[in-house]
Amino acid sequence: MEHYNKSSQYMVKIQTLFVGAFLFGTIHAERMLQGAPLAVTPTLTSAHVTSSSTCTTPAPPAVCTAGSCPPPVLNNNVVYGQNNAVGGDLNNIFGSTNTVLGNNNNLFGNQNGVSGSVNTLIGSYNNVNGNYNQLAGNYNTLSGSVNSVKGDGNGILGNYNAVLGNLNNLSGSGNNIAGNVNTVKGDLNTVANGNFNVINGGSNTVNNGNYNSILGGSNFVQGSGNLLNGNSNVLAGNSNLVGGNTNAVFGSNNGVAGNNNYLVGGSNAVIGSFNALNGNSNTVVGGSNTLQGSSNNVAGNSNTLAGNQNNVLGDLNAVFGSNNNAFGTSNSIVGNQNTASGIKNTIVG
Repeated sequence: MEHYNKSSQYMVKIQTLFVGAFLFGTIHAERMLQGAPLAVTPTLTSAHVTSSSTCTTPAPPAVCTAGSCPPPVLNNNVVYGQNNAVGGDLNNIFGSTNTVLGNNNNLFGNQNGVSGSVNTLIGSYNNVNGNYNQLAGNYNTLSGSVNSVKGDGNGILGNYNAVLGNLNNLSGSGNNIAGNVNTVKGDLNTVANGNFNVINGGSNTVNNGNYNSILGGSNFVQGSGNLLNGNSNVLAGNSNLVGGNTNAVFGSNNGVAGNNNYLVGGSNAVIGSFNALNGNSNTVVGGSNTLQGSSNNVAGNSNTLAGNQNNVLGDLNAVFGSNNNAFGTSNSIVGNQNTASGIKNTIVG
């Protein structure tokens, strides 16, 4: 019986120890789940160990909706197809209706949208925004500077662009244009070897161009059959029409309407005052003009003529030379074999 009681006591102690261990493990697990640090009793080990760790959950990747996703950044790739969005440099892209953002790309196709610089494009109906691009094609839209464009029907907005083609529309300054039937708006532009162009601006240069229309001041025009309207322009050529003041016209068969113009050449027609002409067979209508040459016809007052075989109709004109005819009042003629008809004319010679 005594042995049985001792065994029972041992069983009770074992159960007590088991229950205590179970409770200790439960409390330890609960603390770990709650993130609370577990105190380590110094008597458990000879070395004190302190450990801490933090557990974080990574954020889910951002999801973009249709139309809001940026183009992928891709370099040195070859892209074929349509409706692609490409962002990067040094790519070769073949196709249409693509959107390209980057530099030093090569594009072959139509209706692409390109934003960047130093790109090369071959195609039509493209929309390009950037600088130092090379564009070959028709009916493209280009916004930027120092670009090179070859083709017809392009719309170009910017400065210092080089354009070769016809029916292009340019707005900007310092551009170089070669072609026909182009429209140019701006200053300091140069049009070479082009005909039927329309130029609106100042300080533009037209070399070897015919039948161009130039509106503005301080332009230089070389060619024939041009229409020039403005002031302080220089025109060299034949059969041009000039409207404005303080223009310099060199050539023959030109028509000039304005004041204070300077003309050198023959068979020109001038309407205005205070103009200076040097040449033969010119026709002048106006007052206070100065002519030097022969076989000129002048109608107006207070004109001065130096030459031979000139005809003057008006008053208060001064004629120097031989074989001149004056019709009017108070004209003065100095020379030989001159004729004066009218009232109060004076002939010396």
